[in-house]
Amino acid sequence: MVYDYSRLKGRIAARFGETGRFARAMKMSEKGLHKRLCGEKEWKQGEISRASVLLGIDAKQIDVYFFTVKVQQN
Repeated sequence: MVYDYSRLKGRIAARFGETGRFARAMKMSEKGLHKRLCGEKEWKQGEISRASVLLGIDAKQIDVYFFTVKVQQN
């Protein structure tokens, strides 16, 4: 399953300005963050929790940012 992280990327840009700053706040490499945002690597529960706190995402909205399925266009 492929997830759409466009809202998450927008939130990161709005709060941190660039993904590098967010990666450092998450205590992960920029490459590791990139792999997660591109869907090459899955997010772990602890990472989702930490990201939600850093980005001010309410627990009720986690699904919108982390679990929206990407719609394929034919």
